[in-house]
Amino acid sequence: ALAAQEPAAEKAVHDAGRSLGVALASASRLMDIEAVVLGGHFAVLGEWIRPSLLESLERYAPGLLAPENLTVSRLEHSGTLLGAAGQVIRSVIESPFEFLLASKLA
Repeated sequence: ALAAQEPAAEKAVHDAGRSLGVALASASRLMDIEAVVLGGHFAVLGEWIRPSLLESLERYAPGLLAPENLTVSRLEHSGTLLGAAGQVIRSVIESPFEFLLASKLA
């Protein structure tokens, strides 16, 4: 629908970008956020959601997050799974004996 430039879809994504920008503006006022990476559903919508998100950030938190520090993950929905797998691998490398003991008890 977005690729076909359907007005309802464009409005929905514009509104979502505006709301996400408000949320990021609030978070950036509370914490020192240097960069934002959009993943999952937001990554899929990246090219359409980015303009309204940046507009919202500039309106509600001017200068707190540079536009070049807002990126879209190329992993889309896979990022979460890869992160979880990476965490398991790190825990095995850090404590291999604990992993072996846990796997024997299971």
